[in-house]
Amino acid sequence: MKTYDDRRIDELLVRRLRAAPPGPADAPAGLRRLAADAGRRAEGGQRPPHWWDKREHVRDTLEKVSRLVINEPMAAGNFSRLARSDDSPIERQGARVFGCLFYLTGHPVRAQYWWRFAGGADDRTAAFCLYLHHLYRGELREAQLWYEQASRMEATGPDAANLFAAMAKIAQNAAPPTERLAQEVDLLVTTSTHDHGEAGIAAPPTERLAETLNRFAGRS
Repeated sequence: MKTYDDRRIDELLVRRLRAAPPGPADAPAGLRRLAADAGRRAEGGQRPPHWWDKREHVRDTLEKVSRLVINEPMAAGNFSRLARSDDSPIERQGARVFGCLFYLTGHPVRAQYWWRFAGGADDRTAAFCLYLHHLYRGELREAQLWYEQASRMEATGPDAANLFAAMAKIAQNAAPPTERLAQEVDLLVTTSTHDHGEAGIAAPPTERLAETLNRFAGRS
């Protein structure tokens, strides 16, 4: 179920697209401006708690975890299964990879959408990404909700705090998306926005994007 802030982001997206529909080539830049608008709106709201006074650390951690996700050995395979899904249930690991790829290439609104998909299907890492995403934006209620959900998942494994700290440390040297991979993401955003308008946010990855991620994963 969407929170008020989630619906507000969607409303901003619809309003921006209807007020000044961008040409296909401008769609990625337009959605980045939307994300910036939503971020500025959040700045006037509730501030992060006193125990987390370095918001840049939150963003840095989210970027590291996202890099780790797209570099995981199974990431390309999970992503390919998501690209091939038609009427089958959404592949949660693939949705997690999709969200992280969107985040790293400058599309946080779409990243949030796909993290919600994966997090709602009990993907622990996606829930943690949503925790960091909302914490950075100063949305503490949503941040707490997703942290608690991540902490409840996979109770037999390591506790959430230790797991997430280890992930961020391991991700120190994980490679960012290549320029080619970023271009393919922008192409998907351009095409899906042109073809479906605001509903393009839910467009699945293309086989072409999956192949590009495969090559990224198999780089020497």
